[in-house]
Amino acid sequence: MIENLNKGSSLTNRKLVQNFPSDIRTALSWLQVNPKIKRTICCSTCFKLFPSPMVPQNLLCDYQETSHSQKCSSRLFTDDGHPMREYCTQNFKDWLREFLMRDGIEELLLPSTKKQTPKFEGTSKNIWDGKFWNSFKNQEYELVSTGFGNLSFAMFVDWFNPLGNKTSGKRKSVGVIILFCLSLPPSHRYRLNNLFFAGITPGPNEPSILQMNNTILPLVSELIELWETGLFCPTRHCSTGRKIKAALIAVVCDLPAVRKLIGYAGHSAKYFCSFCYLQKNENKSVNYNCWKSRNLEGHKRESTAWKEARTQAERKDLFDSNGVRWSVLNKLPYWDPTQMTIVEPMHCIAGMLEWHARKAWKLDLTAATIKNTRSAIQENMEVIEMEDFFNEDDHEIANLGSLRENDKNLDYLDLGALQEVLMEIDEGVDEFEEDNSNSLGPSLSTNDLFLIRSSISKVQLPSWLKRPSRNLGDPSAGKVRSADWISLFTIIIPFIIVEMKGHHKTFIDAFVHLARLSELAMNYEISEEKIQIYFYHLVTYCCLVGEIYPELNPTPNHHVAFHLPQQLRNFGPTNHLAAWHFEQINGILQRFPTNQKQNQIELAMLSRICQASNLGSFMDSKDLPEILHKMEPVINNHKKLWSLVGEFSEENMKIEKKTQPKQMKDFLPKDLYYRLIEILNLRKGNSWIYVNEQKGNFKKGEVPVPIVGKFVSSLKYKNMVFSVGKGLKWNNAGVEFHSPLTNLQSTRFGLIVGIFQHRTFVENKYILDEYLCVDEFPSLDNNDSLKVPYKKSCPELDIRCFYQLPVLSEKDKLRFSHLIHIEDIVYHVATYTHSSAAFGTSHNVVAVKTLSRGRTLSQ
Repeated sequence: MIENLNKGSSLTNRKLVQNFPSDIRTALSWLQVNPKIKRTICCSTCFKLFPSPMVPQNLLCDYQETSHSQKCSSRLFTDDGHPMREYCTQNFKDWLREFLMRDGIEELLLPSTKKQTPKFEGTSKNIWDGKFWNSFKNQEYELVSTGFGNLSFAMFVDWFNPLGNKTSGKRKSVGVIILFCLSLPPSHRYRLNNLFFAGITPGPNEPSILQMNNTILPLVSELIELWETGLFCPTRHCSTGRKIKAALIAVVCDLPAVRKLIGYAGHSAKYFCSFCYLQKNENKSVNYNCWKSRNLEGHKRESTAWKEARTQAERKDLFDSNGVRWSVLNKLPYWDPTQMTIVEPMHCIAGMLEWHARKAWKLDLTAATIKNTRSAIQENMEVIEMEDFFNEDDHEIANLGSLRENDKNLDYLDLGALQEVLMEIDEGVDEFEEDNSNSLGPSLSTNDLFLIRSSISKVQLPSWLKRPSRNLGDPSAGKVRSADWISLFTIIIPFIIVEMKGHHKTFIDAFVHLARLSELAMNYEISEEKIQIYFYHLVTYCCLVGEIYPELNPTPNHHVAFHLPQQLRNFGPTNHLAAWHFEQINGILQRFPTNQKQNQIELAMLSRICQASNLGSFMDSKDLPEILHKMEPVINNHKKLWSLVGEFSEENMKIEKKTQPKQMKDFLPKDLYYRLIEILNLRKGNSWIYVNEQKGNFKKGEVPVPIVGKFVSSLKYKNMVFSVGKGLKWNNAGVEFHSPLTNLQSTRFGLIVGIFQHRTFVENKYILDEYLCVDEFPSLDNNDSLKVPYKKSCPELDIRCFYQLPVLSEKDKLRFSHLIHIEDIVYHVATYTHSSAAFGTSHNVVAVKTLSRGRTLSQ
């Protein structure tokens, strides 16, 4: 690569290339991307920090939990004088100074200061539309969000095994503490180079609430200073300096982590909820209007009483009476955990889905039955002739063949760029009772599970959406990710729920309500109407489950789901404050090479992830030498240098399009060419009239349209791949779209059958446009429409049904298709084909489900 960049470069650039270090460590130092890591002596028992550089080696930890407690008295140093434990952190104020000096940051921060019109009765698409953002005030009672230089942050904390999930049985745990800036737009908010990595919590185990308080104390101290006095520092566009203030307005974690941060009780306590005083023995209650909510005044009173208690016995009595401990976050003057604690939607919803599959449907028991049956059949096949076996039970062999087919490996296309792929949340079901009991109510039959496994392979999904294991329920499939549960219940099973035979209506209804509330919880556009519909599905689902499976205890997730609507009103759509934005960081950190020594693991991880973040900022800079600018696409698009730290997917990555005129050699079919001219005049014909280039004698204002373009098999738009469908493989070809050449405003559904690039003259320059030919699915006739049961059985699942596309020649595919611009695509869709025999229709039926969830690519 360096040799290619050297060609045609200036003398200065050639010297720069020649002097470029070959060793990666030297290169990182040369690029000045190494972070400043502070290492503080830390008690290995209570995690009290000793920041003084001259800590006596014979000093013992003097921390006391209460005034009547004994001192910790743990050793701080080993016999040879090395610290027993160190805590590695970054300085937040130093990071802010560098952050505000970066190219484009001030421009990105500016939109958040525009006064947002409250849309409590309308739609909300961003945290900036939420009630909290438009009401949070500073000491002078001014809206924080409207002041340029007032930055709002949220905190994410998660723990993971630094040695990997499975490393010779070794289990350790460290945690990453991240701040992310809510004043940035969502498109840039979660980029690696915009995240502040505050520190890595010391291992080898997850910290207790006491240890967590000591760990985040330095960060809290900085946040207090940034709120009360602020930070005066130069910025990219104000070299004389600006007054910067910062506030932590949200905590985003799974339930166990958030309880350690804010000081609330776990799921087994009498008062298990962080938002209300509902008791554990009332956990099946759905009458949420009668629940007594927690408030700031009560929290301050209860947490302060716990802190000032003189003995551990007093603390225990207080904790048992209200479920509240003291958190160091209470030192923040504005902190209100009853409003600033986020219901993490992915953990909450995925936990409910897993509980329903494993406990209510008895997924594991059904999978074990299939496995045992298969083992018995395989043993019998050693002594029974194959012909006799077929005659004995054709149906069983059909199922066996289906199972073997499911065992085959398929190739996956994994873009890993959009949020649905990045939900690597590994929390299991957070249950009240740690038992292995299952329901006594209706469960999955073996035929049901065969059908689900088969549909996992058959459903057509875009490459960015990873499909679950086809051995669902079997231990060989490994742990089911939260992303998989959500895909199963909201996309895959809805396609085949109407084919599950022999179940009572309540069995189907419970699933439909659960799937629908899951979709609404993760929608990218929220309104009060949607919130009320969510409540309806949640209450109905919980009542149905209580009726069908009265012996089962719900999980804390079922209860916390009732508090989600208040968060939607305060902070907007949950996806903008979801943990999946950060879960992939755990995987990146786990892949770092370490010597597996305590203290050094945390230092190595924090150094590497900060190097990666700084490298991203460096490559974004406009001050890069010309030669390094040439390297930037290699780093961003092909991830060559990112291999040092692992890949981190970026949303809305810009892909440079540099198609040259000489590459435009494909003649467009005549009918396609005329439709292209129509579209150009609709899109860009305000002051120009686009005409056939063969017309000649062009009048003023007429622009000839080239008849040549470049046909391609796929393209990338908004970091999503769209491809021409081939045969039975149309994973990236299924789309919801608008047709500009029709009068109908409603969206349509179809498959991409052609893609071409075209250069058009606009405002005195040529621009590259991309167009798609989409074959629309044919509508069902009235007779077949009545036979397909989706509308009758589960209309809430919003599945559209069409006939399968007829087989056409390549020429006719383009001729009878809709010609659209890339911006006319709404989103990808998932599709599933039912044979004509499934419902008795005249042709095969294609069931279609949009994956937009309130999003459009044109936004």
